[in-house]
Order: sequence, then C-alpha cells, then structure tokens
Amino acid sequence: MKKEKQKELTDKYPELFTGKFTTGFQCRDGWFELLDNLCGCIYNYCDYKKLDEGFRWPRVVYLKEKFGSLSILTEDGDDEKIWGMICLASYMSRRTCEFCGRTVNVGRTYGQWIYTICEVCREKNPRALELEWEPSED
Repeated sequence: MKKEKQKELTDKYPELFTGKFTTGFQCRDGWFELLDNLCGCIYNYCDYKKLDEGFRWPRVVYLKEKFGSLSILTEDGDDEKIWGMICLASYMSRRTCEFCGRTVNVGRTYGQWIYTICEVCREKNPRALELEWEPSED
C-alpha cells in the first residue's frame, strides 16, 4: 500500500497501530476502503468498551495479503466481536480486487502468484494474465 494511504490509516486510528506494528501494510491499495471500514468499526467498538475495567486496545502486529486474502494479527484486545470483524474483513477481501477495490467481476488467480483481482485489472497485469483465473463465488 502506498505510504500516504498507510499514514492516513495510522493517523486516523493511532491506538490500533502502536507497539509491534513495524512492517507496515503489506497489501495493495485496493483494500484501503475495506481496511478503513474495519478499523473504524473496531475503533468505535473499543471507544465504547474502554469504559470497562481492564480494557486494552487491540494492537495490530501485522497486516498483510496472504494467499489472496487479508491477514491480520493483533495482540491485546482479546474479544470475540473484534475477531468477528477481522474475519468478516478477511472474507470480504476475497471478493474485493486488491488492485482497485472493485467488488464486481472479481476472481482469484492460481499458480505461482495468488491475486484477488477483477477482470479489468487482470487485463492490465501481464503476470496475472499468465495465471489461471477463477471467478469468486457470489
């Protein structure tokens, strides 16, 4: 992800990106809106929960694309609702083009590289064109 977009998220949600988060966002710009929505949901939930005794903000340890889907590891903030939000975002990432953010005509490539990519971006990406492509299930 471009540095400007990374900075936008870390500035907007500083409580989530402190501590061991040193690797940056290891994914493409197409998932920016998905990540902004996820962080916003977690932030709003935690802003409410911080009134509870013993509350600790979850902290992102890493955030990356792994096998064509979003993978996020957090520490602290062990909460089933937060885990559910992360799982939903990971599921949605498999239906969102990691290059442009489109959610229609999206599929995954298979082979040496796994991309979650729409047909439009696939046509522009020579490496993706060489790989087998299968549309995502609706």
